[in-house]
Amino acid sequence: MLQQKFFGIKTLLICDKVFAMIELEQEWLKGRSSLGAAAKWTADEIRLVAEIGYALADQGRIEEAISLFEGLTQDYNKTAHAQSYFGRATAKQSKGLIKESLIDFDKALEIYPNSIETLINRGVAKQTLGDSKGAIADYSKAIEIFPKNAIAFLNRGMALENTDINAAITDYTKVIELDPKQSQAFVRRALLYLKQKKKREAVQDFDRAFLLEPSLKTEYKGFYVDAKKP
Repeated sequence: MLQQKFFGIKTLLICDKVFAMIELEQEWLKGRSSLGAAAKWTADEIRLVAEIGYALADQGRIEEAISLFEGLTQDYNKTAHAQSYFGRATAKQSKGLIKESLIDFDKALEIYPNSIETLINRGVAKQTLGDSKGAIADYSKAIEIFPKNAIAFLNRGMALENTDINAAITDYTKVIELDPKQSQAFVRRALLYLKQKKKREAVQDFDRAFLLEPSLKTEYKGFYVDAKKP
């Protein structure tokens, strides 16, 4: 399942400066105050540090990311507050703490209930825990808010595969309409066509997926051979 994370290029250019500031303000590490309060940062600076937390998680430095977000969640304006909960939740997700991540996603959505990226990532967490119904509800709400979000359609399609193949195919078709280079939509639709004995359509989708991402040919070779059989 695909997840969404957004962080700006400018973050990487000034990481050293921000971490130098962090070294000067250690009270938050001891739990005596929030990071923002200890450093006396503005809301914009708090958001910048949150972006660094995402970058740390992306680098696999999960414990550091979680510690940073825990320092941010204690106070400050609601935008930075919601971003802090979202960041801590995605860091916990990366560490495999899925149930724990749901708590923070819920808190972030209490502040901003229409946050598309939070809805999608909470949907991924729910789907990982086997709550397909809850995941579909989150993806559907994200789609309702922004109908051109290909990731939401892709994830909802995967959540629907075991209960409504036709609905899943419809979602994958929508993904391809929105993002014609999304190889996963082609390959997953191909697998569903194969289940429906629509081998010609399956072969066409496999061919398009393999053209977009050649490495998929090895992974799905057996299914492709089956689709090519008369």
